[in-house]
Amino acid sequence: MTNLATTFVKFSPLHASAEKLGARWLDVAGWRCPNDYGDPAAEMAALRADVGLGDLSPLGKIQIEGQAAAALLADTLGGAPATVGGHARLPAGDLYCLRPDLYFLSLPPTADLATAARLASAAAARPDLVTVTDVTHGLAAIALAGPRALEVLTRVCGLDFSPAAFPSPGARQSSVAKTRQLIVRRDQNPGLPCFTLYGARSLAAYVWGVLLDAGRPFALRPVGLAALSALETA
Repeated sequence: MTNLATTFVKFSPLHASAEKLGARWLDVAGWRCPNDYGDPAAEMAALRADVGLGDLSPLGKIQIEGQAAAALLADTLGGAPATVGGHARLPAGDLYCLRPDLYFLSLPPTADLATAARLASAAAARPDLVTVTDVTHGLAAIALAGPRALEVLTRVCGLDFSPAAFPSPGARQSSVAKTRQLIVRRDQNPGLPCFTLYGARSLAAYVWGVLLDAGRPFALRPVGLAALSALETA
């Protein structure tokens, strides 16, 4: 009998929106992702001069909750941020403290299952209750980056985005266009504002559309992974 290999393609909640905008596709760990929208160089220029909007939904996303969550993370991954809104760069990924008993871990697309299993195993071995939930498929991740990103965000969110109130790297939970979002700030050098909005999969297309509309006065352009990846390595 011949064994047939089957490729399972995972779709972002923004797949249909990207397709309408003319996305050219790239496979990332089984996800069908927008590599670009026809002109990667123009998309990179938009990120440098104005603002770009991209889909990072394939990122791994793990929520860790419980009074002993910080201890679990320190024992298993090597550390945890001590302050609410704070960030720790760990070998596994980027860890943010949302409450003293609630943490959010963002990972490369290929690392979510192994890391979630490792954390869940460590939690099961502890006498105190800590829950580990892989929310990769339940949450969208929308990137908003560029010098005018703050102007776009302030049209749809009431947070104070000044460096003193919302330093980089850091995270805040807030309302964006009347939806609950986790907003992660991780600016790129030299001082280029970069945000990622994590919110319910079911609301992703709505939030994407709201941000597109809010960004029109600021020359916002949809951007693919080619430009976003180049921004991180520039």
